[in-house]
Amino acid sequence: RGALMTPRERIHALASSYGYTMEEIRGHSRVKPLVDARSFIARRLRQEGRSLPHIGRTLNRDHSSIHNLINRPIDER
Repeated sequence: RGALMTPRERIHALASSYGYTMEEIRGHSRVKPLVDARSFIARRLRQEGRSLPHIGRTLNRDHSSIHNLINRPIDER
């Protein structure tokens, strides 16, 4: 079903796997575990071919913030 999901459905599913709601992922908190989850989601959407502005709109961020999320060092889980 992954390929048929909308970006918002994808974010909801990925957020849940990290223990967060979509509202928390789209919110303004900068708590490290939440930012790590947001970064993973942004990377995943980018791998699926989404543009930076599209990911930004979906995550309630501007495209430069998405660029920074995607390029930040990965913290091993």
